[in-house]
Amino acid sequence: MFEKSKLKKQIKVLTNQVEKGDLQAMYDFAMIYLDGTIIKKDYDKAMSLLKIAADKGHFQSKTYLMSNKLLNSATVGAKALSDILDIFKG
Repeated sequence: MFEKSKLKKQIKVLTNQVEKGDLQAMYDFAMIYLDGTIIKKDYDKAMSLLKIAADKGHFQSKTYLMSNKLLNSATVGAKALSDILDIFKG
């Protein structure tokens, strides 16, 4: 019981930080969404948070998006490379 209430409080704090534009909180919350252990797994919400943080210069978010692009790319061709470069330009 204590652990569950503690997690709910941490999620509330993290949500407030995300709403204030905290880039690290966006990344952390995205990882929680991707994991799906604490809250329901939501790939789209995670990617949205990562994209926002990456566009504002958050390095970990940029790195995650780049590696995700590489892993999900059948071939690392010119388009994939272009997409990766765009992630790091933003």
